[in-house]
Amino acid sequence: MPGAARLTTPAPGLSSPLSAEETGNVILVAGLGLLEVVLLVGPAFAVGVRRRRRDLALVAVAGGDPRHLRRIVLADGVVLGCAGAVTGMVLGVAAALAGRPLVEQYLFQQRMGGYRIWPGALAVIAGVAVTAGVLAALAPAWTAARQDVVAGLAGRRTTPPHRRRWLVVGVLLVVGGTAIAATGAARSVPTVLLVGLVLGELGLVCCTPTLLGAIARAGRALPLAPRIAVRDASRNRSSAAPAVSAVLAAVAGSVALGSFLASDEARATTMYPQTLPPGRVVVYHNDLGAPADRGPRLDPAQVSRAARTHLGTDRVVPLTEAFCPGPSAPVFCTVTAVLPPERVCPYQPSDDLGAAAQRRARADPRCQGPAWRYHGSTYLTVIDDGTALTALTDAGPAEAAAATAVLRAGGAVVNDPRYLHDGRLTVRVVPEDRGVGRTAAVPGYVLPGVDVR
Repeated sequence: MPGAARLTTPAPGLSSPLSAEETGNVILVAGLGLLEVVLLVGPAFAVGVRRRRRDLALVAVAGGDPRHLRRIVLADGVVLGCAGAVTGMVLGVAAALAGRPLVEQYLFQQRMGGYRIWPGALAVIAGVAVTAGVLAALAPAWTAARQDVVAGLAGRRTTPPHRRRWLVVGVLLVVGGTAIAATGAARSVPTVLLVGLVLGELGLVCCTPTLLGAIARAGRALPLAPRIAVRDASRNRSSAAPAVSAVLAAVAGSVALGSFLASDEARATTMYPQTLPPGRVVVYHNDLGAPADRGPRLDPAQVSRAARTHLGTDRVVPLTEAFCPGPSAPVFCTVTAVLPPERVCPYQPSDDLGAAAQRRARADPRCQGPAWRYHGSTYLTVIDDGTALTALTDAGPAEAAAATAVLRAGGAVVNDPRYLHDGRLTVRVVPEDRGVGRTAAVPGYVLPGVDVR
């Protein structure tokens, strides 16, 4: 359209492009999934090659060299990969269209404008499917090219010799991957953790045939049925090793990622600053600022009716945040309690500390607990004369009365005793339209809950 403006930012509601780190994480996770598929499909190709060993031997007798045998088996991977890609795309698109009402109702809770089918994305998916088929047929193709032609014609099964170099490579990959994953977990870098996980799983895959042989030798003490099972697995390592590797890799990857996610969740829970006792809800609304920044006029009676109807509460208390005089209209003010200098942690969360400084920080009592505790107060600050104390805190009647007296005398109530010094509290007020604020010392009182001033 002539004269139309060109958008330089994403349209509202659309996600922004992935960063380099996020793209790397997606590729690594997709690689792990592809590895699992290859390991699960590999045994099927191995069994197929074993059943066709006489046909492949006849090809070799007719003049085919090992390169031709490898191409025959790899062609099976290409054909089956293409068939699986086409079938999977047809079934996937049909399932997406058929399940659209359920997705809209139970997943997104809204109606969609329409489904889009991107040929480029489908082509990438088909390419991944074909790649998985070729990779799954790679090891069986190599085994077929090395088989004994005479044994294949006679129908005899020969077990290919296992080379110890794969065990050495596997051990090195496991050790290196474990070290890299531990480094990524210690530094909370998911990309490094995933790289270590991929290397460790590849190392376990290389070690699996040797592990099967060791298990078979140790199976002499087992009862008859398990002993026969482990010996059969050792004889058929070409098909058993990928299946065992797939289960082993899935378990190892699940444990590693589960441990990382559980640790990250525990850290987030520890760092979460609870600003209200359980069972309380705060409803925010902007009544100030430019007209374009204001929401629709909020009726307190409407909020009270909704709270009583849907939340079953019997009490609704209006709260007022701090605002300062502005040039044309009141502006929001940030009001925070200031720790006494001798109680401030000397280390900032953004500091790049060495090992010795980290040990000193962990041993310093001023730096114990989440960062929000030793670097600043919580973010919920209201102006009150004591009316909202019982709603914001779990204080008893005596404590609430004492705190109300302090508030009505021009003081402040906080939830951390470290902010008080000789019964006084230092408060910093910074208007939103100015970068410099003021500090003042006021009477203080401590109650569990939020900061009330």
